[in-house]
Amino acid sequence: MKDRPVMEIPGFYYDKEKKKYFKVQTAAEAPRPDSKYSVANIKKEEKLEKAFKKRKQIKRRDFHSSLLGPELGLLTRRPLILESWATACARVFSPYPLLSSQSTRLFARDPATNRLWVANDDCTVKCHEPWDLPERGRREDNAKRRRLYCADESDISTPFPYYYRPAAMTHYVMNGPISTLNYLPASGTLVVSTLGSDRAPVIHVSRPEHDGPGIAELFTIMNQSIWAADPLPIFSTRTLNSIPPTDTECIAFGMSTGFIILQGDPTGSMHEQNNPELATNIEALSWLSPHSLALGSRDGKIHIHDTRARGTTHILTHSTPVKQLRRTDDFTRVVCAGIDDTLVLYDMRMSRTSTKASLEHMSKSSRKKSRYRSTPNQSSVSLFAFPWSNSDYPDLGLDSHPHLGLLAGADEHGKISVWSLRTGHVVKTWEPHQPNQGGERGRCVRFEEEDGGIGDVSVWGTVGREVTRFGW
Repeated sequence: MKDRPVMEIPGFYYDKEKKKYFKVQTAAEAPRPDSKYSVANIKKEEKLEKAFKKRKQIKRRDFHSSLLGPELGLLTRRPLILESWATACARVFSPYPLLSSQSTRLFARDPATNRLWVANDDCTVKCHEPWDLPERGRREDNAKRRRLYCADESDISTPFPYYYRPAAMTHYVMNGPISTLNYLPASGTLVVSTLGSDRAPVIHVSRPEHDGPGIAELFTIMNQSIWAADPLPIFSTRTLNSIPPTDTECIAFGMSTGFIILQGDPTGSMHEQNNPELATNIEALSWLSPHSLALGSRDGKIHIHDTRARGTTHILTHSTPVKQLRRTDDFTRVVCAGIDDTLVLYDMRMSRTSTKASLEHMSKSSRKKSRYRSTPNQSSVSLFAFPWSNSDYPDLGLDSHPHLGLLAGADEHGKISVWSLRTGHVVKTWEPHQPNQGGERGRCVRFEEEDGGIGDVSVWGTVGREVTRFGW
């Protein structure tokens, strides 16, 4: 009987203490203004009762979710904690040379074996084996690092335990200049593409651990040029109820009239997906989610392609030709790099364009010498711009680490910088000290997760003609 619902009678109020119905009295009928059964007092009682029920419905977090949730990635960290964490991670990074070579163009690391695949200017792909250093050799390399960079004693940390021998075996010889080099760790697949010159560009897919050198699957792209490539990364899950993607590995390529996506199958081979053609050069692309791909074109437009719907739409506009795109910790935000010193962070929800926004992306010196200053392009409004120097180079290295909230890239003077993705401020900068390295630009910069993805995170980049590690 206690749980039986109370029947509501129009014009009457049920008193739970006396368990009776009383007639609701108006202000004229009530004997006193503070009568318990007046219309005003009844509304006040109902308001207090609703507030009490709302407080009871608030769920208290248990011990594990409140304390271990942020560490396990189940709860979102506060912006101030995220910013301090990213700054602290990058402040202690120090340089350490790993490979000395005279023709290094691009590189990719195998996280399982620490082998380094290097694409050279002579159109060859070589594999460099890691070589453990004795304690004496580590001290000598530590002194060499002091000569390479203008660093004080506080910037010198414990040396990395190995480096790569310059001598290496040539595994593949390509038919033209190499434009992209990527290693897919899950299947052990090495994917190399050529830019295309007097010969048609090719996509070179091989599994060196299984097939050996010289054996590969070739995809010839006729009447095209291959500008960029981006393999599908492993997107971490944020909640316990979410299911990680089970798709096989795939990699996207930007070309002269659109893009293609190569998707792997359980047998180890890859097949091409049919994608719509675009009437522009796709010179930059980046995966934003397991099913969304951002495309940057030469005319400054940024498109979003959905692999499930097989549709592409124009969402943002940059002031100059788009040369690099990188994802962040949020699907709606993307980092865009172009020429004329433009490196900005866009939000898809701010797609409105204006001429003033295009000028804000450039520095004062770039506005004076910009080829677009007479008729500036309409550009989308950005969240903020990163301080960067790149007048017209199309192939500078750039990479992001969404979990740490860091962005790393090389400029036209050979300097490598690390920025915060949440403020745009420079966290760390390394400038070559030797004069012969100052004119060489870094074509490849990558964030590497060591010890199989559960260890330290470091920045690897080409400084001059050397592959250098910046980390703990």
